[in-house]
Amino acid sequence: EFIEKLLEHDKDWAPAEPETSAQNAVRIMSVHKSKGLEFPVVFLAELNNKFNKKDSTDDCLFDEDDTFGLKIVEPNLKVKLSSIAHQVIAEEKIKTTLAEEMRVLYVAMTRARERLIITGSKEKQKCQKLVTANRQDLRNWQLKDCQCHFDWMLCGLADQSKLQSALDIETDAGCNNSELFSANVVSRARLDEMSLSLLQGEPPSPDDTQRTAGGDAKEILAKIKDSLNWRYAFADLTCMSTKTSVSQLTHREDEFAGAVYADALKRMPEAVERQNQGKVSASQRGTATHLVIQNLDLSRAVSIESIQTVIAKLVSDGAIPEAVAGRIDASAIERFFASELGKLCFAKSNTVLREWPFTIGIDAKELGAASNGENVIVQGIVDMIIQTPAGLIVIDFKTDNITAKAAPDRADRYRGQMDHYVRAAGSILGEKVAGAYLYFLLPETAVSTENPA
Repeated sequence: EFIEKLLEHDKDWAPAEPETSAQNAVRIMSVHKSKGLEFPVVFLAELNNKFNKKDSTDDCLFDEDDTFGLKIVEPNLKVKLSSIAHQVIAEEKIKTTLAEEMRVLYVAMTRARERLIITGSKEKQKCQKLVTANRQDLRNWQLKDCQCHFDWMLCGLADQSKLQSALDIETDAGCNNSELFSANVVSRARLDEMSLSLLQGEPPSPDDTQRTAGGDAKEILAKIKDSLNWRYAFADLTCMSTKTSVSQLTHREDEFAGAVYADALKRMPEAVERQNQGKVSASQRGTATHLVIQNLDLSRAVSIESIQTVIAKLVSDGAIPEAVAGRIDASAIERFFASELGKLCFAKSNTVLREWPFTIGIDAKELGAASNGENVIVQGIVDMIIQTPAGLIVIDFKTDNITAKAAPDRADRYRGQMDHYVRAAGSILGEKVAGAYLYFLLPETAVSTENPA
């Protein structure tokens, strides 16, 4: 309906006009700000300002095709000369600049509905010379030689008898005499006189001052105070991301986790890394271990041989570097699947989900916000979920290099992460969570976390 109304009234997508535009007021704005607006009377002042052609005069010029032209220094005369490439690029840049300036002039002139007043300052002799040279046929090269918008106006109106008469140029028989156009030349003395009268203008009377300080001024002051004292009702949420990741990028397959920039400046180039392939970080080892567990065939018992087969295939596929593959503890993986927790993966009544991605919405207040009714999107990937008749078993693998005694304390760091995993698994799969475990592979220790479900 809104678009139909626009078409019905023949309006464009102009920005809304402020309240003052409907009043009997004078508005001062740039040409770009006036785009889309219209006014009964428009003044275009100081059209004599020269075009900015600086980008065509630099010593080194580039064009959109990545070609560059240089100014050459003549060693004997010690002067700069433009190379052919420099001249060609400069010519194109001037054409682009003039085309844009012409579009700006068009926008400025079409803002007026009833009356357009154009002003400019230029020596009378130069104006006479420009009009005389262009009152017959106007060529493109002549427009190109113009230095400002005012020159273009003189060239465009050079065949008008009113402009010729105003500049004291003898008119010829081929002149046009448009009734929609008039020209006036103001002398320097008259300009000085008008400027002086403006500078010596009388101050407002006391009555005007008191009227200004009346009810209208108080109302405006109250509005200003309200605006300055306004506070955004959800300011606390502006410091919180609308989407976050549960995982801390513990494995490569977590597509939702943000990039880790820790020690980014210490990382070596790939060519140098190839020479230091014997050095494997804990993060690389952990990522590779998760990838092996994800690709194991659980339709049969897991053995050292089956684990080594998976590792060899991942290396051949380029998923794991050879140096990292040598640091994977295959025996620790085997011992997990031999544990009571790991044996649940082979029960026929159970279903195993590995690298299970999820997306849930959590009340922002649970993440520290004070505002009500706002949700934060939380995304992540759970290492393993075992669906059993008694409920879901949520498992997250850790490759931290710790002892069994230190495992419970280390598990406290991950309890918040596990709470989100449990919540997501229970709500999305629609089943209760029977248990949640952090399994530390190196000490072969499973730590049960609190189950909020």
